[in-house]
Amino acid sequence: MRDRRISVGILFGGPSAEHEVSGASALAVVRGLPRDRFRPVVIGVERDGRWLLLPPAAVDAMAARDASGPAIENRLTVHGTEVELKRGGALVEAQLPGVAVDRLDVVFPVMHGPYGEDGVLQGFLEALDVPYAGCGVLGSAVGMDKVAMRRAFDAEGLPSVPFTWFTERQWRTAPDPPALAGDLGWPRFVKPANMGSSIGVSRITGPDDLAGAVEQAFRYDHVVLVEEGVTARELLCGVLGDAEHPEASVVTEVKVGGGFSDYAQKYLSMADTVTCPADLPNDTAAQVREMSLRAFRAVGGYGLARVDFLYDETAGRLYVFTYFVRRLLGAVVMLLLISLVTFGIFFWLPKLAGQTTDQIARAYVGRGASTEAIEATKDRLGLDDPVIVQYGNYVKTIVAGTDYDAGPVTEHCPAPCLGYSFRSSRPVLETLLDRAPATASVAVGAAILWLAGGIGTGVVSALRKGSLWDRAAMVMALSGVSLPIYFTGLVSLALFSYSLHIFPGGGSYTPFTDGPVTWFHALVLPWVTLAFLYAAMYARLTRAGMLETMTEDYIRTARAKGLPEKTVVTRHALRASMTPIITVLVLDLGLLLGGSVLTENTFSIPGLGQLALSSVKGGDLPMVLGVTLITSTAIVALNLLVDVLYAVIDPRVRLA
Repeated sequence: MRDRRISVGILFGGPSAEHEVSGASALAVVRGLPRDRFRPVVIGVERDGRWLLLPPAAVDAMAARDASGPAIENRLTVHGTEVELKRGGALVEAQLPGVAVDRLDVVFPVMHGPYGEDGVLQGFLEALDVPYAGCGVLGSAVGMDKVAMRRAFDAEGLPSVPFTWFTERQWRTAPDPPALAGDLGWPRFVKPANMGSSIGVSRITGPDDLAGAVEQAFRYDHVVLVEEGVTARELLCGVLGDAEHPEASVVTEVKVGGGFSDYAQKYLSMADTVTCPADLPNDTAAQVREMSLRAFRAVGGYGLARVDFLYDETAGRLYVFTYFVRRLLGAVVMLLLISLVTFGIFFWLPKLAGQTTDQIARAYVGRGASTEAIEATKDRLGLDDPVIVQYGNYVKTIVAGTDYDAGPVTEHCPAPCLGYSFRSSRPVLETLLDRAPATASVAVGAAILWLAGGIGTGVVSALRKGSLWDRAAMVMALSGVSLPIYFTGLVSLALFSYSLHIFPGGGSYTPFTDGPVTWFHALVLPWVTLAFLYAAMYARLTRAGMLETMTEDYIRTARAKGLPEKTVVTRHALRASMTPIITVLVLDLGLLLGGSVLTENTFSIPGLGQLALSSVKGGDLPMVLGVTLITSTAIVALNLLVDVLYAVIDPRVRLA
């Protein structure tokens, strides 16, 4: 029987520095793609440009694995049969050009950075007459190239931060190269023109830093942009649609913790607070929204964009520096897919299976429920409405809130409204906020422990490569990766709690506010259980990164300059090796939030994971949907932070 589903070519990998992260994103797309309408055809692009078609069985097996595992193991890797894409979407074997292996109806690009987000891939697909998702060639190229983007803004009459630019050839041949940077005052920002994720960006405070910052930027592009440093309020405005009918969101303000004294505090602080809507005069907010639409049109935008502003209250000017967040569009799509799948499991599948609305309602309120209770549940869930209307009302309730009939009174559920629990009659969001601290305690505490142990072990192993310590550490790391979490958790409970009575058993968790010592004592075993697995993986990852970084030219230069070995290792080698660590850490924290069911139930911790399991068992539909939506949003948000964290750690991204 012919497969009538739409074949979606999911492209990931590529030559950029974010090759591995692209594999994790691709796996998320595979997991979120509705299989009843779409057939994923996964293609990994090697760093040398070869396209490899992944076997469907391997992709399905990876997608079916527990998503709570380490991110470095929870991603797609480039392997398979080498293929070539032909005009119209045909895939043929590279070694046997006449042998067709598949056909793509549409391509979903998941390649990050250059060659994937800058119009190169989009132009290639258009030349082959293959449809694809996201911005076109123009929007992609202009949205990434900072010089082209500023020129587009100038043509549109949009004000921007004063800047100048020059090519590498101009810099090498100029009689006075620093003069090319203009007279912009201090501080300044030096950036590669065509690069994302803050890679190669430096903040300089004087002329002595200029040459080094320019050379840093030239490592990533042959065009460099130098822009004036501005102290101002940071505003955001979203735009959705196409060039003809875009719509602007309300204006949001981001306040960076610690003020604006340096680059890290100004742009990369993790203590940010968000105010939405921003506290602005009405005419200023209207001006921001109007300029957002103009900027969107100026670069040929399509889909979703975020326009960033610097609002200088003293000068009364708005500086706009926009860049397209194609991954944010993917994140929105992913959240919608997750909500659709989850909603469909509870609302659509029972109807497809032939159940009546009375049977569906009875499954949620219990077999012994009265007719009145069943009718009330049907009305509350809108089970008699078309499924599309049900889903629309569900989303509308989250965004705008709603009123619930609670017998003699009507209760208002404000946005974001996730409904009321069937079992406790409490607001779902209120219950989730009560349970979230326990889950956060487990995740953050375990992360601190596995980072300290894993990174420390990896660094020492790299510096003592081939020694007895190195061999022993790697054997322990292999053991940690091989043992499943549930096994380690049960063994630790049996040994340290029930046999030796060193730590309390399951169910002893108390909130931090009720006693820090008791809280800490109850979480030691869960932390160690998680850290044993993750620290092993981080030790191997750190060791590999350190061994590679220690052979770089700039490390030899640092040693040749006479820097102490401790400085070379900690300030230069370790910082550079931390880039993949930060990437994996953010992904692991997200996966830990989503996969906390096992850990929390093993140790009887009243967190989101335990709540999710008990809600599924008890048929508490609003609670299940709420847990799924909240954890999914957290995972997506953490993934979007990866690019920002690069610039905090890697000295090749931000000069020390």
